[in-house]
Amino acid sequence: MPFTYLKGEGGDKLKVRDIDGAYTFPWNNLENHDEEFRSIPNWKARDDDVMICVYPKSGTHWAYEILSMLLSQKAERVETYKQSGMLDCISQEKFDSMPSPRVLNTHSLFSQLPVDFKNRKCKIVHIVRNPKDVAVSFFHHHTGLKAYEFVGNWETYLPRFMKGDVDGNSWFDYTNDWEKTIVDNPDYPIHIMYFEDMVENIHAEIFKLANFLEVCTHSTLDFINSVASLCTIDKMRNEKATTAALNWKEGSAGVYRKGIVGDWKSMFSVTQNETFDELYHTRMNKSKLNIRFSIPEKLPAKSRSVFH
Repeated sequence: MPFTYLKGEGGDKLKVRDIDGAYTFPWNNLENHDEEFRSIPNWKARDDDVMICVYPKSGTHWAYEILSMLLSQKAERVETYKQSGMLDCISQEKFDSMPSPRVLNTHSLFSQLPVDFKNRKCKIVHIVRNPKDVAVSFFHHHTGLKAYEFVGNWETYLPRFMKGDVDGNSWFDYTNDWEKTIVDNPDYPIHIMYFEDMVENIHAEIFKLANFLEVCTHSTLDFINSVASLCTIDKMRNEKATTAALNWKEGSAGVYRKGIVGDWKSMFSVTQNETFDELYHTRMNKSKLNIRFSIPEKLPAKSRSVFH
């Protein structure tokens, strides 16, 4: 198995699966994982497929829950997990057997999606989260999940994230590539969402998403309120986190941690922040994305985000 241990500045190591230069979670659930992953471009799509394309730690779980409820038009807890429709870790057989409409997700680039998916112009939901909060969330993710075999500290972790020595590779490369994809394909149905907007006003973002999915006819205010109510951090933690507990180290927060914007302020030193800002302005100087690193602090409880 092509597992790689990416070395950090402090000598710490992070275990990932390396498939032709694409770093992914160190999955060990498929017999021929690498070949399955390489075959994704040949998988056959369906016209009603919806794909969530997100960099790690940017709201995939959250979007999966919301989309599943919107497409089913039922404000009920989704029994499945986003991994069940994650291209990065399922077989083609599993992919083909999923009932429609399929809510799919991946951390891959547009160029790595099934060709048939692109030919059919299946809908894509793309979420962007500010990279400082992504870095903090990823640090807790890597230190908490046993599979990474990671023991390190924040001081040496941040340079690792900035270089892209993590699963998902570089946030900057990923985000710039997807922005270019959207610009270069103006007729492709891609709905961009910002994690910070979702935290600030989840009801408005659910309504916009319902319009994009063309299910807004039945998406009444009461229905949207019900969906938003189910997607709170407390409910998700209580109703969705228990089955994954064995994968996390004792004392870890798990998948559902804080769900706030600006948590980076509790981790970044002044020097780290200045160094990161310099890199950000260099790598994102041509970007037109409206990425925010903070939002007004006082939010209604029902509008709080659920995922870290």
